[in-house]
Amino acid sequence: MAKKSVILTLAASVFTIAFYFFFMTTKHDPVLSRIMPFGNDPYDSIGSFGVIISGFLSIFAIVRTVLLVRKSTPTKGQIIFLARTQVAVPVAALITLVGNLIAMARHPSTWLGQAGENELLLMIASMLFLTAILVLLIRRSTQEYLQADSRQWRSAAIISLVAVAILALYPEALINSTLGELFSLVIGIFLLFLPMSAWIVALLPFNGEELLGARKPGWLSRGWVQWAAVAICGVALGIFLLIGELLGSKGGIAVPVRILVFSIFIGASILGLAIAYTFLRKPLGLL
Repeated sequence: MAKKSVILTLAASVFTIAFYFFFMTTKHDPVLSRIMPFGNDPYDSIGSFGVIISGFLSIFAIVRTVLLVRKSTPTKGQIIFLARTQVAVPVAALITLVGNLIAMARHPSTWLGQAGENELLLMIASMLFLTAILVLLIRRSTQEYLQADSRQWRSAAIISLVAVAILALYPEALINSTLGELFSLVIGIFLLFLPMSAWIVALLPFNGEELLGARKPGWLSRGWVQWAAVAICGVALGIFLLIGELLGSKGGIAVPVRILVFSIFIGASILGLAIAYTFLRKPLGLL
């Protein structure tokens, strides 16, 4: 089991890199960036935080894998929550890809018949294929622990249908104002992490409450410690993204604008990770 877990964690980490390059290529390639219709929020915030959370999850999966390998007989909880951490990576990519496809369906004239159309479709199809393969491999590795429950599938399906409807009918003109743009960003974050939490549970249905109840409480399980860690990671992430944005911008930026941009990046990063933690802490056993 340990060897299989190591291989799947490496696979999830490699997938995260592929997901990152897919996101960055479609966003910054001179040809693809002109035709892809999912460069604005809420579609863009789904993809951005999908890539970001995949990076965090890959690191977390590596840590959990190391802890699992160090034990001669890993507990059921270690195996289960590691598998859920692994499967959360392709699930984040899948939700991002669905959002991309909805944007493409709403704006077919931007990419149909345009230069780069075939490349865009091939990249999306390739990511969907890799996503499906990784999900199936992770699910198969934990087949003996699964506890099938149709209610979890129904819940995930209903949440997904509502999310798809919101994206399909979302008033995109809202991003023309600052408040509307911020609102669209937050909506995208919710439309990523709410379906994500539901599908993690549906794909790998385990009795998480029973496993969590068997844990020994420690200082890391204290709420304020975990929320402080989320805030610190949010600030660090915001600064990292801000540096990248400033390095990529041309010309000087006025001081008031810099302060506003800094506040938005830091605030959005903290809020995004806080929402992610709220929805994922129970499915991933972070309590």
